[in-house]
Amino acid sequence: MNTYPSKESYLAALETIKKYEKRQNDLKRLASDLSYQLSQFDSFKFKINKKQKEILFTGVLPDGEIVIGQSKLQQGDAWNETIGKLIAVLKALKLKDKVEEVMEYVESKFIFEGHSHSGLYTLNGSISNSIRVTDHAFKN
Repeated sequence: MNTYPSKESYLAALETIKKYEKRQNDLKRLASDLSYQLSQFDSFKFKINKKQKEILFTGVLPDGEIVIGQSKLQQGDAWNETIGKLIAVLKALKLKDKVEEVMEYVESKFIFEGHSHSGLYTLNGSISNSIRVTDHAFKN
C-alpha cells in the first residue's frame, strides 16, 4: 500500500527547500564578499584551528600596515569556515557594522539527547577583538 504526503507536509517541504536555497545563495554572497575584502591586501594568511573553532587572520595592506583579526565560535554555534574567515577579515579592517551583519548568518547548533542539529535559530555568535599593528605599537 502506497502512502502519499499530505498537502501540509508538501507545503512544509517546499518551505524547507526555499530556506535551504536562500541559505546557499547567502553563503555564495558571503564568499564573494570575502574575496572582495581579501583583494584589498598585498598578502594575507589564515590560521584555522578547527579543534578550538577559531580563525586568525593576518594581512598586509598596500601601505605596509599589518592587521590582525580573529573569529571564534562560542559553544552552540555551527562551524562555517567562510563566515569565520570573513568575520576575522572584517575585524582586522575594523568594520564593526559589517561584522554585525555577517553575524546574522551564524547558525546555532543545538544538542538534544546526544543528537546535534544545525539551523538558523538565533543570531548569536562570538568574535574576538582584532588588534591593529602600526609602527610596532599594539592597539586595541
